[in-house]
Amino acid sequence: ARRKAPIQPAKPRVLIYSRDIGERTEEEKETDWKMITAAKVGEHTFLALVTINGNIATMSVMLRLNQPSSPSPIATPETSRPASEEKPDLYCVMANMNSVKCAAGCANLNNSLLVCGGYDRAECLKCVEVYNPETNLWDTLASMKEARGRFDIAVVNGKVYAIGGSNGTTELSTVEMYDPQAKKWSHITSLPLARCNIGVCDLNNKIYCIGGWNGQVGIKQCDVLDPETGTWSSIILLNEAGRYQAGVCSMDGLVFAAGGCDAWNCLSSVEVYDPQTNMWTFAKGMITARRGCGLAFFNGKLYSVGGSDGSHSLCSTEIYDPVEKTWTPGPNMTTARANVGVAVIGSRCTQLEDSQARHS
Repeated sequence: ARRKAPIQPAKPRVLIYSRDIGERTEEEKETDWKMITAAKVGEHTFLALVTINGNIATMSVMLRLNQPSSPSPIATPETSRPASEEKPDLYCVMANMNSVKCAAGCANLNNSLLVCGGYDRAECLKCVEVYNPETNLWDTLASMKEARGRFDIAVVNGKVYAIGGSNGTTELSTVEMYDPQAKKWSHITSLPLARCNIGVCDLNNKIYCIGGWNGQVGIKQCDVLDPETGTWSSIILLNEAGRYQAGVCSMDGLVFAAGGCDAWNCLSSVEVYDPQTNMWTFAKGMITARRGCGLAFFNGKLYSVGGSDGSHSLCSTEIYDPVEKTWTPGPNMTTARANVGVAVIGSRCTQLEDSQARHS
């Protein structure tokens, strides 16, 4: 009897989602190819030897990519995808990062995916990687001055700002700036209050830092950095009593803080900050309470990606329509994951950081 090929250990994966994949024409799909042989190398993965237009190549085939891998015990029928979906929602596997990591800073830098720091098996990292979607390759940039995880980054006027986080022992107030021209990091004015699990986004060339964890409790404090002057100022407090691990993103001149945790419960609530009025108001809550989700503005809507419901990491996503003011289920990721980094590169929304190996 033929022996089964052993299932290989899970590797760090980066997924890219694009509806364009499901919209190719039949004419574009016509290629002279033939399969020579195939072998199963994983639970849902096959490796095939094929000929394509007279050339021999190997092909990796993954089945049922959108099947949930970790159902939530509090899932409801609302979180299931409609059976009458007209177009398939597909993910493509990108090149692996150079190292496994979670809770890293993630952003778009000059149409490339920048990933800074994070955790690797409880060790904080200072390394920086950048992904080029044109070549499907990762490159290494100058490391940060400090190792930090559970933080986030923002890009304003071509420069990268790494804010707060934790070094594995204590929460950080330090802030670093990366200048791509000089190819080096430098410290700038520190946060008014040390914190990790902070929500960060840019709006109108300023950087908003929302909530976080001060080492003892979740906090309501929100601060704004003006990179031009290098000064911090505080804005009105969040309404929710101490929100950390929230997904934070700007859209239509507003700052959105979705989900997170209040130290006891995962949150589904969403708050919206208007810089014109200096007020936080509640928007429609998400379908599923989640902390450590990624939040991104994509094709005129907000995408909430992954996270944890307090018991399980999630592979589900939700999409917020600012016109209808409603959340609807989005395409499931291939792997449940929390502490997700999300960035939009061109016409694609990219998610990374599989944290299952180190977080329950």
